[in-house]
Amino acid sequence: MRRLTTRTVLLLAMIAAVAVFPLTLAAGGRREAAHHAHDHGNDISINNAWIRASVDGDENGAAYMVIRNRGKESIRLIAARSDLALAVELHTHTRVDGLMRMIEVPHVEVAAGEEVVFEPGGYHIMFLGLTSGFTEGDRHTIDLIFEGRDPVAVSFVVQPLATRGGMQHNH
Repeated sequence: MRRLTTRTVLLLAMIAAVAVFPLTLAAGGRREAAHHAHDHGNDISINNAWIRASVDGDENGAAYMVIRNRGKESIRLIAARSDLALAVELHTHTRVDGLMRMIEVPHVEVAAGEEVVFEPGGYHIMFLGLTSGFTEGDRHTIDLIFEGRDPVAVSFVVQPLATRGGMQHNH
């Protein structure tokens, strides 16, 4: 087991205190993260950050969120960092020869005043070679890397895919 430094514990405590995502029962019995935002500076907010729960044997996983740009210039998400997997990539789905294919993308642009939704079947953070599974209810911090900005640490809650709908992420 890895020992946490005092700085790491304080950082995690601050993140937990600022970015609480209580689970609520939505209509129809669906569990969803509350519409609470991670505010990062004056122009970026991250909402509804969640990770698909693993099934035994899963080697890969996916995370989803909504990025809102309240600024006057577009922003680019160029990477995500985490020790949850051997590799972490930005992905989307596209139609190739009549079939939907998952592909890595170099960045995700969020226009000024707009938002981009990361959801099953669309943009997502892809975890390749999981270091451990994702258990429902757990929280994990993922660093989002925006071009020309400091990394943004975001807390993601693990939820079953069935509560959100969408596609499997097996390569």
